[in-house]
Amino acid sequence: MAKSVLLLLAAVWLVWPATHLQRSVTAQGLETSDYLLGAGSAATAAEFETFEDSLALLNSGGRGRGGRGGVSNLGGFRGVKDFEQFQAAYYYIGGSPRAYESSNPSQTPVPDGAERGLNYVPQPNDQKLCSTCVGQAVATAAQISLAYALRRPVEQLPVSPLSIYYCAQGGRTCLTGWDIQPALLQLENNPQLLLPKKCFDAANARDTEAELSDWSSTCAAAAAGSAKPECKAITKEHPKYKCTYKSLSGFYQIQQAIRRSGAVITRIAMPDDFEVQFNHTKRFTSGLELPPYRFNTSAKVAYAHAAVITGYDNDNFTWTILNSYGRGDAADQTRLRGGVTADGMFKIYMGLAGVGTPEKSYAGMCVPLATHTLLLHGPCHH
Repeated sequence: MAKSVLLLLAAVWLVWPATHLQRSVTAQGLETSDYLLGAGSAATAAEFETFEDSLALLNSGGRGRGGRGGVSNLGGFRGVKDFEQFQAAYYYIGGSPRAYESSNPSQTPVPDGAERGLNYVPQPNDQKLCSTCVGQAVATAAQISLAYALRRPVEQLPVSPLSIYYCAQGGRTCLTGWDIQPALLQLENNPQLLLPKKCFDAANARDTEAELSDWSSTCAAAAAGSAKPECKAITKEHPKYKCTYKSLSGFYQIQQAIRRSGAVITRIAMPDDFEVQFNHTKRFTSGLELPPYRFNTSAKVAYAHAAVITGYDNDNFTWTILNSYGRGDAADQTRLRGGVTADGMFKIYMGLAGVGTPEKSYAGMCVPLATHTLLLHGPCHH
């Protein structure tokens, strides 16, 4: 895609008035507002301009657009912070691969003696008609991070998104909004919530969660694996894993985090033409083989969403996203009209839909604790 077209797309998102945004539904699982959606999209488009300027300078060694300073050459910055951000991005991008996919074994860095050829992107979770997408995204990022830390196949480290969802303070319902940072804070303060799937069974509760009020009992009942010694041993005083997180302020930081821990959690202001561009005919095709989502001038924001970024391509200006809508070829797939691919992944052009919003995108680092042995085997509206 030509740079001029990409810049036009970013500019459209930057100036798109908030009155064009439809009010999102908190049942999507991400607390938001019309203002926040518009501000996030604008900030993302502005960050793309900074990022693209860095790439342009690296490619040509010449002048950039100078869009931030309103002058015709690179050097028109709004202030010291703007210049420092550009400088950091410039140096990092110059010394990093121009494209990277956590699902590509040939690109995954592994230490000497470790198992090679691993795919660190798991099968997508399927949130069905409920269960917060924030919990799904946090659990997926934690699983990928653990696989990176241990250099083990990601399938050996299944993490329960519903443990985070049901057992967080106050519990969550289909009508309860949740944002990424509070969810990560819950996980950091309550590491015992990060459970292997074998230690948490919420299937029965999920069917009636809209009517639930006693969340502590629901959480306790869902801990079906508590009878297993290795599950019963997981407590707040003796958690199995420990996670930390940080917010990211630039695209280059997001790319650095993907290379270090495999994934970054991002907000997405989902456009109402997403299911059109990824319609039902795409259900049996890998999202890595399909054209990226591109901006449609008639599109409006339909709802807020959360997912994980697992790759990038600076030559084509795209992010790779692992969603939580399941697989398109799954027998129990409920999204028959569209919006899902065969592997649950899709690509999107940088600067669009608030993907990678500065300070609203998060890297999570999870590691196992020595007090436990490794367990090897073990839903937002549409």
